[in-house]
Order: sequence, then structure tokens, then C-alpha cells
Amino acid sequence: MHLRFIGKDPDSNPTGSPTVYRTDRGSWVVQGWTVTDPDALAQMRIPGGETAVEIPDRLIPFFRELPHMAKWAAGEPDDLAWLEDWCAALCEHVQAGRSVRRARIVSEPLSDYQRWSYSIAHPMVDAGEDIRWVPRRLVSSTALPGNDFYLFDDRLIVFLHYSGNGLAVDRVGSTAPDDIQLCRSAFDAVWDLSIPHREYHPV
Repeated sequence: MHLRFIGKDPDSNPTGSPTVYRTDRGSWVVQGWTVTDPDALAQMRIPGGETAVEIPDRLIPFFRELPHMAKWAAGEPDDLAWLEDWCAALCEHVQAGRSVRRARIVSEPLSDYQRWSYSIAHPMVDAGEDIRWVPRRLVSSTALPGNDFYLFDDRLIVFLHYSGNGLAVDRVGSTAPDDIQLCRSAFDAVWDLSIPHREYHPV
């Protein structure tokens, strides 16, 4: 069996466990903390040849995108049907007169995660989301918040926390006026430098 490293728990330093791997036979391997509690083991009734490991909640978001990203990495087709609900919601927002804009500040060459993100953006753009890309070299003089964020109607900020390989691990909301002002001004500055999705050619 060949293993391809996918990601590890960002908060388990220095050991870097738990860790997720993709195999070459259509399955996943999870490295975690060995379950030794007798009561827990008795409840699971684990047969011979099997074992159980524990992983934290913060590792679960890896599994929301990883199966689709793994298919892309393996060159397997993906009809993107899993995006249909989001695309339908985008259409509803646009039809109601709302705008949905996303600016992605990226280092070039793009990471595997960002290249995959680029590859699946087309149906969202078709549904009305204005996705744009900003090479990081263009924002050296731009004051930016410490984390990525969503800004809703200039009333609510949701800061996004990511692991080292780009997968989301947490979200933190804020209605503080200073946070909203910072994020609004940063977004406007970045938007002026952005390249529309269909015009951006990944490096």
C-alpha cells in the first residue's frame, strides 16, 4: 500500500499527530492516539486485527474537502455535484440583488490546495459569485488582518483559521466596529488589485 500525506492536526505540535493519509487503493489511513480505556474498548467490541485511534474535533473539517481534493490529485473525474447546494444558494442571493465577492490572496506558484480551489471555482462563478485572485507580491504595502475572513453586510466578521496545508479548522465571529472597519478597508484595497477568475492564469 502506498500512502500520500494529506494533512496533520495543526495543534498537536511537536508530534504532528493525528495525521491523515490517502492510499492508492481508494481508502484513508488515520494516525491518531491509541484508545486504551477499557470501558471505551468494551463498548466498541473491536475484533481481532483491528484497533481504534482517537482524533480531535478540529481534524474533522479535513474530511469535508479531502475526498474531492484527493480525486483531483489522482486525476480522477469529479462532476462537482457536491457544490450544487452552494451554487443554488449563490443564485438565490444574486437574484435577490445581493453581491457575493471573494478575493483570494495567493502565493505563487500556487499550492496544491489553491490549484484545486481554482479548478472547482468555475460553477460558483457561473452561479454569480465574483471570485478574484491576487498574487501576494501585489499586497506588500496593504494592511491586512491576521486571518482570512468573511464580511457580512458590514455587520459581522467571521475570521477563518486554517491549517498549514490550507484546510479550514475553525471560525471565529466578531461584531467589533474596529474589526469591521479593518476588514472593510483591507478588502477594498485588495479588490482594487484583484484579477477576475476567468482572466487569472495560475502560475
